Parts: sequence; C-alpha cells; structure tokens
Amino acid sequence: MERPHRPAAVTFLWLLLLPVVSLFPAPEQSGARQLRLASSEYPPYFGEELPNQGVISEIVREAYARAGYEVKITFMPWSRSWEMTREGAFDGMFALWYREERERWFAFSDPLLPNELVLYKRRDTPIVFHHLEDLRGHRIGTHQGYAKPLRFVRAPYLKTEDATTDEMNLRKVYHRRVDLIVIDRAVARYLITRKFPEYQDELEAVEPALEHESQHLVLSRRVADYQARLADFNEGLRLITEDGTLARILEDHGF
Repeated sequence: MERPHRPAAVTFLWLLLLPVVSLFPAPEQSGARQLRLASSEYPPYFGEELPNQGVISEIVREAYARAGYEVKITFMPWSRSWEMTREGAFDGMFALWYREERERWFAFSDPLLPNELVLYKRRDTPIVFHHLEDLRGHRIGTHQGYAKPLRFVRAPYLKTEDATTDEMNLRKVYHRRVDLIVIDRAVARYLITRKFPEYQDELEAVEPALEHESQHLVLSRRVADYQARLADFNEGLRLITEDGTLARILEDHGF
C-alpha cells in the first residue's frame, strides 16, 4: 500500500521533539498487586540475611507470584510484627501457629512447614521423657513470644520460665540455669552450629519429639479483601506443590 505523504515541516517538528520525549520514562507496565508482610528473624526458616530470606519467605513469594502479587517483607522483632499486623499496618505476617483465640485478629493460610518441637538438655543431665509427668519438678525454658505447646497448656503443674530468644534459652540450659528448653529441632541445630559450636558435644535433644506445629501465613482481618488475598495464596501454594516448585525450594534450603 502506498504511504501517505508527510509534509517536511511535520517531519522536522517530530525530530525536534524526540529528545524531549525520551526524557520521560515509560509508564510502569507491571500489573502486580502489592502485598506488605511483616516477619521476624527465625533461622533457618526465615531471616533477612538468609538466602532468599529463608525457605518460608521464598515459598510465600512464589505462591503469591502465581496469583500476580509482588510481596514486600519487612523484618522486625516478633512482638512488633504481631502488633502492627494485628492493627492492620501490614497486610499479614509469618509464621504463626494456629490457636483458636488468634482467629479474632488473623485469618490463617493452609499449613506451611511444620515445626518439630523438642526438649533440649545437657548430655550429663539424666532426664528420660516418655510422658509429661516425667517432666514434673524440672525447670523448663520456653520462649516468651511463642504460643505454649498445647501439651504444656494442659499440664499446669509444669514449671516453665520464659526467655526472649532461643539463643538465651540455649545459654540457660548450657549453664544449668534450667534443666530443659523447648525449641524447634532445626532451629537448635542451626544456632548451635553457627553461634554456639562449643555446645555441640554438651547439649542434645530428648527423644521423642514433644510436638509438631504447623506454621502459617496470616492476614490481618483489618485489611480490605483479606479473604480473597488469602484464597489467592492458598491457590498459589497448591500450584507450586503440584508442579514441583515447592519440592525444589525445600531442597535448595536443605529441608
């Protein structure tokens, strides 16, 4: 087809305008919806300095990416992330254990990775654990920020005392300030290997495991459309489970 004739003056004006037009960036083409999540440091599961910010961070990002979301994670102390998410300053947070009373503020996702909770003690302390009654009279270190294991809630006779971090609890049991501590098995191994190598031959897990708790992403009920956003996440989690992405992420992080 023959092209219409363009007057020389129009062509000259267009050439003059090209440098001006090029100064302005093209509009953002990404249609990704934004999601702001809070989290704390809980290696090896999640943490700002971990590869891809940890296994659960990567799972959350990948699941939401399948539904067209871009996730921004802000790391802060656990109590602050809890309060700010509860008030709706963040869309959600991870990871929490399910407790019925928490449904008042949060909507829970399908389960992520489980925590395998174990008791840790000094190797030279002769404690045998088969039933909770076996722990009667022992001083047990627990974490101030975490929900108590359900079995402990049903055993008010147990003597527990809180610490603000898992590191503090490891120090306490090592220095005999408590007899036992409750800790996730993978967390204990991570911390002992990287922060307390001198504890390696002195501390051990008591078998069998105390309890298994599923970790969850939660969304604040104060945030608009939290139900739809949660459904999108659960669907994304299903998709990455079915296509093998989840298994690849777990393997990459050593789980």
